[in-house]
Amino acid sequence: MEETNKTNAPLNENKSEVPKKASIPMIAAIAIILILSGYIFYISFSNYAKEGQPDKTSQQVNQQATPENSSQDKNETDSGFDLFSEKYTSANSNDKTSEKESGQSNNGQINEYVGWKTYINSEIGYKLKYPADWKVEESSGYNEVIEQNVKSIVIYSPGEKYFLHWGIKEKNDPFSISGRTGIGAGDFVKDGKITILGKETDITKLVFEGKTLELFFPSTGSSQTKDEKHFFNASFSINNQSNSNIANVPELETAKKILKTIQIIPRKGTMCQSALTNQDKSAIEGYEAYYNKTHKYLIRIPNNWIQSSFVSLDERINPDDVITFLGSDEGERFQWKSKKFADIEIPGTWELYYSKEIKVSCEQATTKYFKRGNKIFLLTQFSHDGTKHSILYGFTNVGASLTSDIIEIYDSMLKSIEFED
Repeated sequence: MEETNKTNAPLNENKSEVPKKASIPMIAAIAIILILSGYIFYISFSNYAKEGQPDKTSQQVNQQATPENSSQDKNETDSGFDLFSEKYTSANSNDKTSEKESGQSNNGQINEYVGWKTYINSEIGYKLKYPADWKVEESSGYNEVIEQNVKSIVIYSPGEKYFLHWGIKEKNDPFSISGRTGIGAGDFVKDGKITILGKETDITKLVFEGKTLELFFPSTGSSQTKDEKHFFNASFSINNQSNSNIANVPELETAKKILKTIQIIPRKGTMCQSALTNQDKSAIEGYEAYYNKTHKYLIRIPNNWIQSSFVSLDERINPDDVITFLGSDEGERFQWKSKKFADIEIPGTWELYYSKEIKVSCEQATTKYFKRGNKIFLLTQFSHDGTKHSILYGFTNVGASLTSDIIEIYDSMLKSIEFED
């Protein structure tokens, strides 16, 4: 028995010693594997959380990156948002507050015009923003004193206590932009400057007995725009109350903000547009007008939508070929893609359930309706003057009735599209 025990003892010792000798490299190898696995999982999870799962769309976008863009902040993704991959990259990745919630514009500045309406004068060719509680009145007619037709607008403050007069014309237009033949008593005093249509001009106030009775932009005459193609003038006055000091009323600052929003757009008659019914006109009343100078199209956008600071890589490289707007509801996004970006590969997860032929700015177009889960996606494609365009709109299905209303608004937006020919 003793010999048996003696014989077995070394075997037991050897069995216990062999693992001890092999445990160091084995444990080290296991540890390395675990560390590498953890690191790979962390990177994969980070990329998933940051960009979403890779797909063909993101791969195509990544291939379009240039060396210049590859040196961008590493906190920004390259996949970019689009209605297909549902990914986006923020212009300021450190600020996670949505532009819609913060009221900020693309460059991070506060948007002072949230909730304002848009006035569009397609006959003369300009647009401007004004507060929702102010009122615009057009003035057009023959003035016997100056023996000319006069075309201008007046924008009244609430209660019509104050008003802003505005007029603009091209050099050869056969009408006047003001019918005034005289100014009341007082002295003209310069009171700073303002930039209107790219032209910095004087603000001149009419002062009588120490009171500011009226303000003119730039003066009692007209000023040329920066492109020297137009003349304009503007004035701010009080309605039916003489000798009232209007130098520091808050409505004056609002009037200045209105003047800063004015933009030149193509005139009616130079644009190809689909026929709008009264229902269509009512649907887009007060909408913002987005004009793309590169492709020379204009589309009305709901005034509570904002141009997104969450942009795709395509949009950063080609801002004239890809634009994105965020709607008022969560997940509501609108994109217009032109030229090579108009070639769309439909994801396999989208189910086509309807299609119809329509007109977009006198061009034959097709709108396709897709769904995926509780999401609805509309895709409209057409060509104009040899350039392909795709318009994409995605939103959450909120029930048959409300969804139908949303689609009607989209259809009206499509009908509002104009191309300058």
